[in-house]
Amino acid sequence: MATDDLVLTNGIFRLEFARRVTNAILADIPHDQWCRQSVPGANHAMWTAGHLAAVDDFFMGQVGGLAPRCPAGWNELFGTGSKLSTDPAAYPAPEAVQQQLAARRQELISWFGSLSGAELAAPMPEGLGRYAANVGELMPSIAWHEAYHTGQLNLVRKVLGLGALFK
Repeated sequence: MATDDLVLTNGIFRLEFARRVTNAILADIPHDQWCRQSVPGANHAMWTAGHLAAVDDFFMGQVGGLAPRCPAGWNELFGTGSKLSTDPAAYPAPEAVQQQLAARRQELISWFGSLSGAELAAPMPEGLGRYAANVGELMPSIAWHEAYHTGQLNLVRKVLGLGALFK
């Protein structure tokens, strides 16, 4: 297998695996508990799910040059540095957030899959080098970011008495 193929296969595997774990953790958190925090100030399921969708959208735009696909106002609700609310009325319905979560990841994987070896090896755009040295390395970085937030979701599960999915 060529190095470019290995980078792409490994990166896509990591993105798909991270999302399967996130979806499994979210699956039995009741929608009426999506704004429940494990401790005051902690990220809740609603913000985390919306944030992960917004991050996929961000990188497709900033690195891929694609137009934003998340709904208007999404970055204000879920972007880095957004103000967390525990009021469910401040957010879209959980089903809408889950739809964005699925659609953005599917589009992100399709976009990465469309890149040539040279495009995967291209350096990150100005200001984004802290995430990865090149476009291909961005895939495991995004998966790592998702795993970071998935740990927070496990704490929400524990608070709700659901226990950790992975121990």
